[in-house]
Amino acid sequence: VEASPRLYRLWDLNQKYLFLVENTLVADVKTSNLPEQLIAVLPNKTLDTAQKPIFMGPENKKSCLSCVKSGNGQYQIELKEKDIMDLYSDPKKHQSFHFL
Repeated sequence: VEASPRLYRLWDLNQKYLFLVENTLVADVKTSNLPEQLIAVLPNKTLDTAQKPIFMGPENKKSCLSCVKSGNGQYQIELKEKDIMDLYSDPKKHQSFHFL
């Protein structure tokens, strides 16, 4: 049982980090004028643990990353209001919030 999320820096193959700017999550190259954004991570304990499913959200925020299908049928990541500890406590209701 996790008492609190673990915190990580998250970036993609192009070295673009995730930042929260005016409540919008953006990916950009890290520069000195951008604030560091740590990502809170907790496991989804109801799925196959061999696949390492997780929940993610900005540190100290009441929002989490969610994967949703857009109007053109492509999946995209959105920031939605949801406490990561609520997802961890009751993961079966929140499948759009887990990532493998």
